[in-house]
Amino acid sequence: MGGEPSAVRQFHARHGHLQAPRKHVEQLTEPDGIVTEVKLGQFVDNLRRRAGKLTGQRWVELEALGMRW
Repeated sequence: MGGEPSAVRQFHARHGHLQAPRKHVEQLTEPDGIVTEVKLGQFVDNLRRRAGKLTGQRWVELEALGMRW
């Protein structure tokens, strides 16, 4: 997993939810100025599809951000 957790938090902070469209790309700017693109919509959709395989801790973290299953 790359910058997905950071992208999830960034998207949630900006929008207040995790209902990213499937094709949404979130841009993360690293402290060194490098911009990374994360296919956030695809990542969130995959999380929903694989919800049964998530750890309890991961589930709780996503629930706290308002993840809709």
